[in-house]
Amino acid sequence: MQILDYSAGYPAATAIKQAGYGGVIRYLRKEGASRVRPITAGELADMRRHGLAVALVYQAVSTSRILEGRAAGAHDARWALGQAAAIGVAQPRAIYFAADRDILPGQLPAVRAYLDGAASVLGKHRVGIYGEASVIDAAVPGHAAYGWQTAAWSGGHRSRAAHLYQRIGQPVVGGVACDVNDVLKPDFGQLDHQEDDMAALDENIPVHGQDRTTNLRTEVSYLPLNFARLMAADSRIEAKLDALAGALSDDEANLIAAIRSGQGITPEQHAEILRVQLPAAVLAALLELTKGSDEQKSA
Repeated sequence: MQILDYSAGYPAATAIKQAGYGGVIRYLRKEGASRVRPITAGELADMRRHGLAVALVYQAVSTSRILEGRAAGAHDARWALGQAAAIGVAQPRAIYFAADRDILPGQLPAVRAYLDGAASVLGKHRVGIYGEASVIDAAVPGHAAYGWQTAAWSGGHRSRAAHLYQRIGQPVVGGVACDVNDVLKPDFGQLDHQEDDMAALDENIPVHGQDRTTNLRTEVSYLPLNFARLMAADSRIEAKLDALAGALSDDEANLIAAIRSGQGITPEQHAEILRVQLPAAVLAALLELTKGSDEQKSA
């Protein structure tokens, strides 16, 4: 998914959606004079009404503000929290703070101190940082929970800690020049975010072209699964099986036991169990994988 950020106008949610984007990250009102068009309550309602994700960012009038340390970070977090409340978001899931300049190595401690100040107001779990790759690497996760990397000043480097990646170039959407951002992780601090079991199982796995059917990739780089979430999902499934067991016939209960043990059940029986739930292409892929596993065991 890609989302937009912009500050020169107010493209309608319909225009954003029709252009193929899944959401926006929008600026909160600055403290002081600025030409930035901040997010409004009406704009937020428009985005929500059309099912678009919304995240929030605060950038001070001066780009050097991020270097002014802990007290500055705490002050700006209080201001940003007030501006979020003004548009109807009393408790935002996250607010990004912008390091919209080239940060030298010797300046990184000041950036970290600024973020620590913001965390003293919001809690670190609600602090995000926008900046070049070295800033994201230095700040996430020790001083901020979310990272939004810009291609600017990054020298082609990509931070593995980033949740969003801002590309070079500005398409015009709804009459407004916008930046395009790749969503790298399902939870990037957006409002109204809800996780489900499927997100736990395929976090960070891109889906392209023919992969939309099977969602299978062989490259290791496509499989950075969150194993803590995976184990939590597995525990929930196990609990549901336990709850169902008492209401099953003996044959059905034996089948559940066979699924759990992985023994005494053929690949064809696996496919039959899942037939009514999964598309044919997915069943074929699962059957092929299971057969391959059986062949390896017999070799």
